[in-house]
Amino acid sequence: MRSEIETLRSALLSQREWIKHWQKDKDCNLAPTNGSLMSALVAIDAALEKSEAKREAA
Repeated sequence: MRSEIETLRSALLSQREWIKHWQKDKDCNLAPTNGSLMSALVAIDAALEKSEAKREAA
């Protein structure tokens, strides 16, 4: 369970940093790229899938 929490926490912290980055970009009238949005989605999905797999294995 501890590893699951650490996995999810790590993913959330990473995505929080991306959101901060995108906010700075927005201040300069820049939009996030489709690639960076897709990367964020993949990272979130991977963390959730890993968490679910550990839960199912328990």
